[in-house]
Amino acid sequence: MDFERLFISHPSFFETKKDSEKIIGIIGGGIAGLALAIALQKHKIRSVVFEKDESFDSRHQGYGLTMQQGGRALKTLGLSQNIAENSVSSHGHFVFDSEGYVILYWMPEEKKEREDGWTSGRNCHISRQNLRHILLDALDPDYTNVVWNSKLDHFVEKEELVELWFKDCDSEITVNALAGCDGIYSKVRKKILGDDLSYLGVFVMLGIFDNSKFSLCQDRVIQMSNGSTRVFAMPYDKTRWMWQLSFPYDYDASISLSSSGSLMLKETALELCKDFANPFLNMIEETSIDLITGYPVYDRDPLQAVLKENSLITLLGDAAHPMSPFKGQGANQALLDAVILADEIKKNENLKVAMRKYENNMIERTKNKVLGSRMGVSTLHCKEFLDTEYQLERRGFGNSNSAIELINSIRDQGIKCDDDRFLELIKSNRFVS
Repeated sequence: MDFERLFISHPSFFETKKDSEKIIGIIGGGIAGLALAIALQKHKIRSVVFEKDESFDSRHQGYGLTMQQGGRALKTLGLSQNIAENSVSSHGHFVFDSEGYVILYWMPEEKKEREDGWTSGRNCHISRQNLRHILLDALDPDYTNVVWNSKLDHFVEKEELVELWFKDCDSEITVNALAGCDGIYSKVRKKILGDDLSYLGVFVMLGIFDNSKFSLCQDRVIQMSNGSTRVFAMPYDKTRWMWQLSFPYDYDASISLSSSGSLMLKETALELCKDFANPFLNMIEETSIDLITGYPVYDRDPLQAVLKENSLITLLGDAAHPMSPFKGQGANQALLDAVILADEIKKNENLKVAMRKYENNMIERTKNKVLGSRMGVSTLHCKEFLDTEYQLERRGFGNSNSAIELINSIRDQGIKCDDDRFLELIKSNRFVS
């Protein structure tokens, strides 16, 4: 472990200089954990992040994120400009059937760039690892340390302290409170709640590819479906895109597939999408097996009440509210968790009170996100997904006769997504959301 380096470089870090000073222990160096550390240091509150990975680069690249409500948290953390400079944007969303005919498309009204670098009406996309890197660089060593290769073994909550034990370490670490930011398989949650994950009956694959060959991939988010299997593609970084392939799958088969290796994942993806129109099939073909991952999709029921009233332990991010990826809310809510918990700790001298106030906010804020993401399993993998009226209703557009007439006209002309005429046509027929 790196505890020795921590104590050598900052020998007084755990020595409380004032009775009022606190040290918050954070389990997990993902988005929630690092964001919490930054939010705390903004309030001059010290923390230590314990991350089980050996180093920052030992983790898989991960997939892309779309910043939505989390943008507010990033602004609070002072990172909006940095994120804007290191992200890519999209302007327009297109849904196609597996033959390549458009079902619906929409383009939000373009607005001017704001002072913080964000442009209203455009989606901001950033890779998970890039966001983690920005968060890590923002940490101030006077207030925060990250201890890599620190695998939590167990913890014991005392009246006003929490003692932490780590594997390959003979002594405990004592903190004033503990934040479990250790993801969907949270060890902290397992001990304090012990509830099981729920399999949602769907498998997800992710791939990253060079988008330079695909004109349809410029500045857009695109989907294709055959009424069961669905591919969603969006910007990943400046030169690459990512695709997300999702499909209903038996639990035992999902477990087997997730452990079968990237080559089998790619072969399965190609088989499922063999009848899909280009460019979707070509996207998968062009993806290196080193950049393909896959996993069964789980969530948990939303928390109904705060954790133990007198506890110094709380949960953030996927440890608190794991959800399917179909609403893109996981990282956004994790960022909000971090800012809100830090604010409550600053406002409330009593850490137990601060944590319960945060939990009340988190539960109310995330329950519909979890349930909405769960609903996406059925609404995104059904025959109705191929119906324009269904898509209009799903997007909250209502019954737009003009949109239906336009979509039908495009189909009647035999214009598909890989047809140059399609991109020309939409320039003069913007359906604005």
